[in-house]
Parts: sequence; C-alpha cells; structure tokens
Amino acid sequence: MIRLKKNGPYWQAWWTDVTGRRRVKSLGSRKSLTKRQAEEICFGMHQDLSVTRGGSNLRVPTLGDWCLRYLELRSSELSEATEKLHSRACKLLLSHFGSDRLIDTISRADAADWRHELSQQFLDSTVCKWVRCAKVIFSHALGHDYIDKNAFDKLRGTARKTETKLLDLSEKQLSETITHSGKHRVWIALCWYAGLRKMEAYNLTWDDIVWDKNKLIVQNHGAVTSKARRREVRIEPQLMTILLDAFENSKVDRVVGLVAKNSKVCHALRRVTRSLGHDGDGLTMQGLRRCRDTVWHQQFPAFVCSAWLGHTEQVAMKHYLSVPEELYNSSPKTPTDDTNSLAKALDTIKRVRQLLKLQNKETIL
Repeated sequence: MIRLKKNGPYWQAWWTDVTGRRRVKSLGSRKSLTKRQAEEICFGMHQDLSVTRGGSNLRVPTLGDWCLRYLELRSSELSEATEKLHSRACKLLLSHFGSDRLIDTISRADAADWRHELSQQFLDSTVCKWVRCAKVIFSHALGHDYIDKNAFDKLRGTARKTETKLLDLSEKQLSETITHSGKHRVWIALCWYAGLRKMEAYNLTWDDIVWDKNKLIVQNHGAVTSKARRREVRIEPQLMTILLDAFENSKVDRVVGLVAKNSKVCHALRRVTRSLGHDGDGLTMQGLRRCRDTVWHQQFPAFVCSAWLGHTEQVAMKHYLSVPEELYNSSPKTPTDDTNSLAKALDTIKRVRQLLKLQNKETIL
C-alpha cells in the first residue's frame, strides 16, 4: 500500500517499487489539504499504479517480473538444489498464468485451477511439492506488500498417506547380501550398519573415520539444513571389519572406493538380495537406513539414535520405525553386539598399523 506521512509543512506519499527502491511524492501543503483528502489521493495513486505495467513506478509486478525478482532476492539464501526446485515452480506458474499476469489478480480460485491442472500431469506427492514452493514464492510477495493475500495459502501441500508394506530384513539376510555385493559392498554396509544416507556414504573419506574411538564423522562444509549437518556415528563391529579390509586395499581417499557416483547401487542391492532367495522388491539404500533405526532403538536410548542418524525422534516415529517380526514371538531376541567380531576388528587394527609403519604412509589413526 502507498503510505501517507508528514514531511514538515507538506503531505508526502511513499511506497516501494518492484525493484525494491523507495519512492516518494509530495502531495501538497498540509494547510490546503486535510488528512482525509491526502489519504484519498494515496488510494487513487495505488489504483493507478496497480494497473501500470511499465515504467520505474511499477507497483504491482507481473508474474514474470516477480519470479525473476524472487529468484534474485533468494539466490544467496537457497541451496543449489532448492533454487532449482523453486525455479521449476516458477516455470509451472508462468506456463499456466502467463508472464504478463499481475500477481495481485491471481485469486484462490485461480490457484485451485492451477493445482488441478498439475494433478493431471504429476503424482499427488509431486503436486504438493510445487504447491509448497508456490506458497513460499507468494508469501514473499505478501511480505513486500505487493499483494494483500496469498492466493495459494489454502491449497493442500501435504501428500495423502498411502499404506505401504515396509520391507524388513534380518541381520543375517543383510550380512549375506553385503558379502555378495561385490564393488558395492562398502557402500551398502555404510547405509546398513551406520545408517548413513546414500550420498553421505558415498562422500565419506578415510579421514572421517576415528578408528581408536570407534566412530565416523559425517562432515558438512556448507549451510546447515534439516539433513546437511555434522554428526558422529557409531561404528558397529561388523562394519569395522569391512572398513579395515577395505582400507588395506584402498587406492583412493573415498571409503567406497572407485565406485561411480551414478552407479546403480539400488539395482545391485535388489538383484543380490533376490539371488539369495530373499524378498528384495522395494529395497533401497534408504530402506537400509530405516531398518538400522529400528535396530538401534532396541539397543540404545531414543536421543542417542536420533543423534547418530541425524533426524529428530518425531521424524523417526513418523517415517522410520517399524515393529520387527521377531518381536511377535514368545521369546523375542534383542540384537546384541558381536564380541567376536569386535575382537577380530581390534586385531585388524593392529595389522593396519603395522602395514602403515612398513609403508611409511602418513597415519590417519
């Protein structure tokens, strides 16, 4: 809105244009104009500027101008992936409404039509993703006083829940799968035994492993988000053995070795699982992380599991935890540490230290 203020003996109107610059205009002497008359002039200016499409005094931007301005304003705030997501949402808005549409003329009915059009092309979860982006884009326009209400704020932005069967494999079944996974062995082991996300496991280096303290560190060198943050994770005895064997034969800094980033590790995981006679349909690297959360919750306090896995307990309850089949038995078994594997791991540590000493390599222990 165009605001009225006093400027000495004069009335003055001021507003912010689409470029973010403050504009002012003198309305006349306070002796010759009453406050009510000055407010009526401001209202008339607002109406005139709302329909103005060009010039430096543009008040309400077109959708095309605002999308460009929005992405420019938030370029330093958004991560690269989020910026691409919002850019895609802007393109979907422009394809439906057109670049010349004034943003204050988009009503809630227009927004509902836009959502309906998207639902004809995408799944419900994808549509909700674009709706959430549109809400943010127009909430910033609302914050800049370009519009009086957010036309997208009433749209449903949460996908409807669907009943899906969660796949739970036992420790023995996953151990067999990892043994026969070939070049993907370490990558799968990190997701299963340490509960790492797929790319967290891929980016892990040998310098991130603290051998003597039995933990690995997930690094984060950028902005902290809901997923990207530094944390320390326990190394299971079985994983320690796999890591030490891989370290002896490693030729690169990355723990997973020379496996390509775009390697179809999930396809390999399901293929190996089915070849061993287990149900591998729907099994993913994220599924391994989810199963690890359930296993750890049976062994350790909830706050410890949340710290290791890098999400809150509310997220774990909603998306990760499930009831293992073994707990329905009359004598449920609680997973315990394998002391024999731990003793073997300690012996391998001594072997690695001797190897480093012989090769005069810089130790990372």
